[in-house]
Amino acid sequence: GIDADAALSPDQRAESAAWEALIEERLGLSMLHTFWAEDDNYNAVLRPAYAARLPVPLNFYLPWMMRKRVLSQLARRGALREGAAYRIGCDALDALSQRLAGRSSFFSAGPSGVDACAFAYLDTLLRCPAPRDALRAKLRSLPALQAF
Repeated sequence: GIDADAALSPDQRAESAAWEALIEERLGLSMLHTFWAEDDNYNAVLRPAYAARLPVPLNFYLPWMMRKRVLSQLARRGALREGAAYRIGCDALDALSQRLAGRSSFFSAGPSGVDACAFAYLDTLLRCPAPRDALRAKLRSLPALQAF
């Protein structure tokens, strides 16, 4: 395979790992809440997407079981309450915005793995047609992330 971080120094690789952890653990956690805990988003987007690809009766049971597991995970991690989940996600978006202000990538060596990771999460937030979109609104309010 191709190592997207080949041009990075050891220090930059460590920093890249920290940014990826922030994206996956903080923004990802908030996105789990957005898509699975918010009834409007779950019923309008996730449940139909999963159910359409599963045979009967699994299309009724598996999305419900998956949601139950995600809600349990959110509760264990203190992000089941809407305010807590969105605060975590907004803090992550603010940190990413500060880092990417005036930059086209995380490091001057050009795009790396952390850029791909950030793009995947941010693009999902922008493009997923979720009815309740507090994180999308926050993302749209940050010019550095819009430019990214």
